[in-house]
Amino acid sequence: MRQLGLFLVFLAILETGCTEFHVVANGFQNRDRQLPAQATYAILPVKGQDSDLEFQDYARMIEIKLSERGYRRGDINSADMAVFIAYGINSAGVRNYAYSLPVYGTNTFSGSSFGSGGMTNFSGTTSGVVGSQTVAGSTREYTRTLIVDVVDFAHYKSTGQIVSLWKGDITSTGSSNDLRLVMPMLVEAGFRHFGQNTKKGITHVYPEHDSDIEKLREEK
Repeated sequence: MRQLGLFLVFLAILETGCTEFHVVANGFQNRDRQLPAQATYAILPVKGQDSDLEFQDYARMIEIKLSERGYRRGDINSADMAVFIAYGINSAGVRNYAYSLPVYGTNTFSGSSFGSGGMTNFSGTTSGVVGSQTVAGSTREYTRTLIVDVVDFAHYKSTGQIVSLWKGDITSTGSSNDLRLVMPMLVEAGFRHFGQNTKKGITHVYPEHDSDIEKLREEK
């Protein structure tokens, strides 16, 4: 029974995804323009999220990653780049699951044998797996999304044309509907490919208490 209990705990961890987060990062690079090195930037929300208090928290995380790459925060009037961020969460539906568990119990056996002393009857019991049972259920899943769009702001101010230098489209699907919990993973995964054209979605797996993730959660 102790083995069964450990097995159930292990399965519960796998099914709920409570310790690991799978994040898919897509990076799109402008083929004609490179990201400027060590430029200044201003982080801006998209329309509809400009008064959102969440924006301040998420912008701080992105500021940390930009600073690690040598970029400096600047004034909106003088920044070389405008970094627009958009984020959200929605229900991806219900996922059904089923798995088999061993059933432990006792088997009783009996029989007869013939020997030099005649017929002998015997019986006994053995403990172990006596069968299996199917456990089924369902869990609601949510898709958490972060979009980072880096715009050549100097070019926009001089020409009025919007030119994106790099765009990151980062998503994660799982059982948690807490976007604030998952956002550090989205930011970390996206900036692993900052300025790159990934050509496909790249999957990253993060434990909830990953050291890089914890740095983004720390208050400054």
